[in-house]
Amino acid sequence: MEPVNELIQQRISKLNEIKEKGIAPYGGKFEHLLVKDILADFREDKEVVIAGRLMASRGHGKSIFADLKDNSGKIQIYVKKDQLGEEHFDTFKKLDIGDII
Repeated sequence: MEPVNELIQQRISKLNEIKEKGIAPYGGKFEHLLVKDILADFREDKEVVIAGRLMASRGHGKSIFADLKDNSGKIQIYVKKDQLGEEHFDTFKKLDIGDII
């Protein structure tokens, strides 16, 4: 059972780190679009608010490609360090698969 306890401790440490940065780890309710609605009216220049479970994350230097899934489907997101800022980018890099963002 030791590996489970170690994993739980790692998750608690990450949670505490997020709290220390002043980020509400469980957030709150907010208006967002579903993946299916974004895909139905996709435009590259359109800004949207989305929420979902992180299913995959692939870092490439100063950018990250990630798959985000909600109850309507899955979408790939692109995160750039120069747009997010160094602190938020570093926080995003530390997210685990399965985290809800």
